[in-house]
Amino acid sequence: MKDAERVGALTSGTARGTAPGACSFRIGRASDNDIVLADDTVSRHHAELRFLDDGRLLLCDSKSSQGTVLTQFDESREVDEAFVTPTDQVRFGDMTVTVGDMIEELRLKHPELRTAYEERAPTLRRCECGAVKREGEACPECG
Repeated sequence: MKDAERVGALTSGTARGTAPGACSFRIGRASDNDIVLADDTVSRHHAELRFLDDGRLLLCDSKSSQGTVLTQFDESREVDEAFVTPTDQVRFGDMTVTVGDMIEELRLKHPELRTAYEERAPTLRRCECGAVKREGEACPECG
């Protein structure tokens, strides 16, 4: 079974606040986690993924027995706490998943989940003339 397939269904857990505008989700083997990882090398409550109000994502190890290893830019390191992006890979015990896979699992349970970055990001549309413009604004090419 592929690691991404072992990311279990979300439980009935809810987003826990960590700071104004931020929320935190638990990751681990126990069924009371927001993201359940079906692997015996994953701690019951292994880590947390925090969506900060400034749009960044913070991954925090919960003093797991196997540790949390982050791979960014082809370099791996054990982390207690680190900022992550959706393309980063994280190893919990012997199981490796991308941050993006975890975010998608969370969105299945919490469709309203949006990061501050997504809320600030402009929606781009193609104008009839072919130019790309921000939604709701005049086209820079044809007005």
